[in-house]
Amino acid sequence: MTRIGRHPAIRSLRFIVIVCVIGGFLLGAPLTRITDGEVPYPVGVALSIALLLALILGLTVIMYRPVAWDPGSGTVSLAGRTVALSSITRVVRVLSTGNGAGYLTYRFYSTDGPSARVLVAGRPMKGLVGGEIDELLRLVEAAPIADPVRADGLSGQQAALADTLSETGGKSEVGKRLLVEELQTMIGARSTVPTADGEAGRANQLDASGAPVRRDPDPAAPPIPAGAGVPLPDRPRMSQREAEELERRWEEDDADATRFLASRPAPFRTIRPVLILLIVVAALLSGVALVIAVVAENARGSLLGDDNDLASLAIVGPGLLGVVLYMAWCAAADAQVRHKQRTAHEWLATRDDGQRQRGLAAPLLAAWGEPAPGTRLARALGFAGSTLGGLAFLVGLVLFFTEDETGPVVAATFVLVGGAVLTAGTVGIVWSYRRRRTANRELVLLAGWRLDPPFVSE
Repeated sequence: MTRIGRHPAIRSLRFIVIVCVIGGFLLGAPLTRITDGEVPYPVGVALSIALLLALILGLTVIMYRPVAWDPGSGTVSLAGRTVALSSITRVVRVLSTGNGAGYLTYRFYSTDGPSARVLVAGRPMKGLVGGEIDELLRLVEAAPIADPVRADGLSGQQAALADTLSETGGKSEVGKRLLVEELQTMIGARSTVPTADGEAGRANQLDASGAPVRRDPDPAAPPIPAGAGVPLPDRPRMSQREAEELERRWEEDDADATRFLASRPAPFRTIRPVLILLIVVAALLSGVALVIAVVAENARGSLLGDDNDLASLAIVGPGLLGVVLYMAWCAAADAQVRHKQRTAHEWLATRDDGQRQRGLAAPLLAAWGEPAPGTRLARALGFAGSTLGGLAFLVGLVLFFTEDETGPVVAATFVLVGGAVLTAGTVGIVWSYRRRRTANRELVLLAGWRLDPPFVSE
């Protein structure tokens, strides 16, 4: 069987070792202190490196089980189990981004049960390179991968686009056309092919009918069994004249939407700039008070003499006021976005049947370019609640070990209240991320051809 790429752990072994060595030096000292010096620092470093290596390599091996296939016999090996190529009917595309890292993974599912992931592209851990992408493309073309039927009305291409717009990526079941076009794009990005007129062209060009250019099969490759795959779905396409008409209709839609939006002004248009100004003033006042307190401490030997409470109030008061003003700003911003999205749906209800396919007008679609309604305030409250709740929880744990008779009662109160606030804050943060992901899917669905246009034939 032909394996699809090397294992990510082997390909990124140098990076993994460097990370584990750095982590080992950082964890060696705490391990020595925890054991009261019984574990010397060099031994602690070595143990930490070994533990990190075992943990990272073990997780990587579990996550990315080997994928191989045999075109001649029409079989595929997923995580060590051999199944028929015709049973590979479902693929889930996972895009994970954040903190400078990014990974694109395909997970192949067989109707017989097994499944396995392929790390297509990644940073800092590396995905497929060179001919490995070509081999994966051959597997995708040969397998009978069906286009998914989604409850939210999005196509596989639209769902993948929504994942791209999300802060942390997303997971979507996709069809064969998206996989083929995405892999051909990767192949075209690394190489060019000469065209008939001598110029370099991309290896993944579309022909005049809008279908991907079919590559000549490798004569040395084993044949693929007849009937193993399914026909590649046609890409939506239109003529040049139809494209010009679509652009004209877009301009008309934008002009009408601008007039409609002007007749329904959003609330809090003047409050948000005022709140931002007040937040800046509060931050400046708190900073100035802190500077004055530090100067007085150095000059007089004490923090403003007997006015310690006044100094603390001058520093903390404007800071707390700034936090409250920021919460108010988040609430006002959420209300504005909610009003704009409601206005967009009202405008859409007045349009013709082809409006959803053409896409929502750009002035109204901009409302989905901002964070979803409620997510600004939910995230701000979530971070504040998580911070305060976490501190209260830690204070409660410390109070358990005090000798005061009221210590356990107060500690239990801090732990319970702090834990509840911490949980509520975490729920708010998680909800805000999920709500923003849902808003991105709404954006792609409402944008129609504006974000996912058909191919224009010459």
